Amino acid sequence: MGRCLKDFFLLYFMLLMFPAVLAAQTADLAMTEEFLFQPLEKVITPGRTVQSIDRAPAAMTVITSQEIRASGAISIPELLRFVPGIDVVTISSSHSEVNARGLSVLPANKMLVMIDGRSVYYDYYGGVVWESLPVVMDQIDRIEIVRSPTSALYGANAFSGVINIITKLPGQMEGAQLRIQGGERTTLYSSLTYAASRENTNYSLALGTNRINSFDNPRQPSKKMFLSNFFIERRLGPQGRLSFEAGLSDGHVNKIFIRNLSRSQATASYLKFNASYKGLSMQAFWNRTDQNENTAALPEIQEDIFSNTFDLEIQNRSNLSPGNTLIYGASYRLNSIRSAIMNHRLEQDLYAGYFQDEFRPLPELTMLAGARIDRHPLVGTHVSPRGSIIISPSKKQVFRLSVSQAFRNPSFQNSDLDYKVSYGLQILGNRELEAEKITSFELGYICYPHEKAKLKFDAFLHKFRDNIFLEEAKIIGDYLVMSFTNQNRPKKIYGGETSAEYLPFSNIKIGANYSYQRLASDYFVGGQQSPPKHKASISFQASFPSSLSLNLKSSYTGGSRWLTTGTKGSYELKENSRYFRMDARLGYLPPSSGYEIFFQAYNLFGDGKREYPLAEHIKRRMTIGFYWSFKP
Repeated sequence: MGRCLKDFFLLYFMLLMFPAVLAAQTADLAMTEEFLFQPLEKVITPGRTVQSIDRAPAAMTVITSQEIRASGAISIPELLRFVPGIDVVTISSSHSEVNARGLSVLPANKMLVMIDGRSVYYDYYGGVVWESLPVVMDQIDRIEIVRSPTSALYGANAFSGVINIITKLPGQMEGAQLRIQGGERTTLYSSLTYAASRENTNYSLALGTNRINSFDNPRQPSKKMFLSNFFIERRLGPQGRLSFEAGLSDGHVNKIFIRNLSRSQATASYLKFNASYKGLSMQAFWNRTDQNENTAALPEIQEDIFSNTFDLEIQNRSNLSPGNTLIYGASYRLNSIRSAIMNHRLEQDLYAGYFQDEFRPLPELTMLAGARIDRHPLVGTHVSPRGSIIISPSKKQVFRLSVSQAFRNPSFQNSDLDYKVSYGLQILGNRELEAEKITSFELGYICYPHEKAKLKFDAFLHKFRDNIFLEEAKIIGDYLVMSFTNQNRPKKIYGGETSAEYLPFSNIKIGANYSYQRLASDYFVGGQQSPPKHKASISFQASFPSSLSLNLKSSYTGGSRWLTTGTKGSYELKENSRYFRMDARLGYLPPSSGYEIFFQAYNLFGDGKREYPLAEHIKRRMTIGFYWSFKP
């Protein structure tokens, strides 16, 4: 057994023994059982309606606001790393990519990411710049992660799953909250939130900054971002609601482009309006991005991208009969993009309609069926069906069987790129591409073997085809030309996840999960790329006498193989070794004080391993922080 595995399991057994030492000290502690072991969460993302997480029609995980605060994390990918079935690759101190269940490509473009139901991916390439999201950590109520294809409800980008970042309403964070955190690598994270209520009107404001230097070059700035958002809502009686919000992010992040460091300077803003009455709801938003990317080693490469997205959606929920609920809706999306590397302005009109019927003939049985129709100007019409059967023979057991189909449309980059590099390489889009397609089969099981313990098991089989990839360069005229194409051979990946939570005492919570995924056939060029087969993580959270709290999270990721693109348009197979990570947070919260002082360690052992062959060496980052909350 390798050293990483030995360290991982040694830590696991130490944490199992640790509760016995503290058993006599469980009284009068600041962290209560209700804080550590939450009751059944209510979620909205997997079915577009409020439901128990145990009755959700897809495999999913929820990260709560308490877990976010206890982690000391300053970015969302730091939290997602410990979620079963989610693949997080840290490229640099300011660049992370997130995939699900082994469908790992860089840049990641197969998961739909939303903030309060508003999509936040860049339409240019279909991915997310996590560090530029206009939300601060302390205003997040929960993060709902669905690791199943969900195009039946959300359309093209929900190919492998959905991540929905749900923020707190003003009533949940009334007053002011201040957080300042800084330390190694010139890290400085700060946020300020304020919320208040006036009769039927509630509003909130959030401001934040986030900066950090490179892992490999501590003097080189890697990220500097300013974040802000404003929200106001008006209640119209017990069943009506109007809300408006706006947000802005501005700054730069460093990313890895081919083999070189790329600096992305961007200003992203949005406006969003929501209205609801009884079961009827409407959402409209506008996303605007002005982005410039340049590569230090290739200064002639300049990506100036200006994009606008307008999205309108109307949904209704009807109770057809006791135990039978129908959800249906329609959406329109206008994408507009202008860039010199595409030589012209592009627009896309996207139309969609969907429905989902949930039928519960018996308290123990839920049947769900739905579908969505999407229309795209280049690839035509796609139908994405989904069906689930959920059986709960007792309050302590739930079984789930799900089948779904999903797709991913080509991005603007895939279809319309025209990119020339001075050393003779040209990268071209392809307007004849087909959409990527996937069919998924899932089995799930949840049980409560003890009132303080919870176990979950999920197994999946994905069959997919028409994967879009950048083929190796061919000599055409004076250029080496690479272009996007579809890989038509059917492929499959299978695996599963298991997780456990245990509350041995009211002040201690232990968690563990394990993920297995295996690529059973060719996925990428040459069929040699493969994701890590084995991943695992464990967590320990406790509150001690004297108002101290401790949070430990560790993860193990097995080895992987990546096909990387060279500067001359060829592919090279590179191995990435397994690695072990641990994050830790120690906090001091005096009773009734309103403030907390904490120490946080990111990658505590700091072994400098790479998570991607061309990435930075991921090193330790120590920070100290101060949190203050005031409620009038």
